[in-house]
Amino acid sequence: MSRLEVRKLARQVTGDRRQLALLIVATIAVAVGGLIVFRQEEERLELRTCLAYGRSTPGPLAKFLADEARKRGLTLNFIRATGSEATIDALKRGELDVALVRSGTAREEPEIRQVATASCEALHVFARGNITAATPDQLRGRRIALGRPGSETRMFSQSVLNFLRLQPGRDFEVVDLQAEECTRLPAAELPDVVFDVAPLPSPRGDILAGERGYHLVEVPLGDALRLRDHAFQDIVIPRHTYSAAPPVPDRDLHTVGCQVVVVGRHDVSAAAVKRLLTIVFESDFARRAGFPHLDSARLTDTLDCPLHAGTIAYLDRHRPLIRAEMLENLEGLQGIIGTSTCGLLLAWGWYRRMRIPGASRYPQMLAELELDAIRQAGERGLATTELRQYWAKLARLRADVLGHVAARRLDADEKLSELLGRFAMVEQTLERLSERHLFQADDPVRERRAA
Repeated sequence: MSRLEVRKLARQVTGDRRQLALLIVATIAVAVGGLIVFRQEEERLELRTCLAYGRSTPGPLAKFLADEARKRGLTLNFIRATGSEATIDALKRGELDVALVRSGTAREEPEIRQVATASCEALHVFARGNITAATPDQLRGRRIALGRPGSETRMFSQSVLNFLRLQPGRDFEVVDLQAEECTRLPAAELPDVVFDVAPLPSPRGDILAGERGYHLVEVPLGDALRLRDHAFQDIVIPRHTYSAAPPVPDRDLHTVGCQVVVVGRHDVSAAAVKRLLTIVFESDFARRAGFPHLDSARLTDTLDCPLHAGTIAYLDRHRPLIRAEMLENLEGLQGIIGTSTCGLLLAWGWYRRMRIPGASRYPQMLAELELDAIRQAGERGLATTELRQYWAKLARLRADVLGHVAARRLDADEKLSELLGRFAMVEQTLERLSERHLFQADDPVRERRAA
């Protein structure tokens, strides 16, 4: 086989290898893309959730959420937790995946991530008789229903009363009843004041104001409390919210609002969280749950802890795959990719050459063969059998190299061309020694003279 044929074969092998590599890469890309799409479409996910903010989830709302989730490949299992602190503990123990809690409860919890800012609930202070304001003077000595121990209403109300420097037992009598329970009490057993924390309008407001003789009093402490804790804010209960005649309240009342957030464990599936947010913000959930101001544009208004990966994915759902900032950095990225590619190609070529046993020794083996033949010819001359042995060794080495090329174990690069040139030089040396041997065999006298 001539050197030209060897080079042609090497170029063909290299071209075939590149085409095969491109085919493999394309096949892998298509397979991965198909797998991602398949998993997104087919994977069924499950969440254990408490979306009732410390209360049992109403049947119709639970059914609506479950039906909407099922359409999107998500199974919701509703679990009850009493109060935000108990809910956070359940999340940390792994008993819950996602839940509604009062803002501020999940701070400094490293395993908790914020999923969304849900809504703001208002503190309703319903009073009877001559109580016209939620001030220390008018609340002192009264019977006040603060909700059950551990409930959201109890914890929220206690924060407001502490700010007013009113202590239970010392300044007022605590009635351990929820506002809903007060709607069913006999008139003689009704407390003087009922604290209720609920989204506007409160489900208990119509009964307490219209049937039980209560009126709403103002608690204008939202801005002051927010200076100490961003979970609080000022919120207005509009005039006529609970009664038109007589009007309850009789004017727009300022009260304390409490932000409600959705939180989840950091290891909860991002895909499941994204599907849940799709249901919450892109369905009729807000109206059914009593969160009229629920808006995905305000999803991160109040941040108690880092955002969940599923929330980030939901926020990025409409962002283009290639964005302006990516195009701005494209030039630098091209340089990095080019440099990395060159390095990888060089490393791959070195690895392919080094993994062939003895591949780097071919030049040394050829040099040793050539020097040995010259030395033997100079010392005592070469017999015909010895010349044949040298030619046989050269032929075996050449066949070994061409075998590696044909099997694609040796790159057809400049090093191979140099090696084949070295074969040609050794071949010329043996040809000269063969001519000298034939000349000496034809004329012994001339041989002695030459010696």
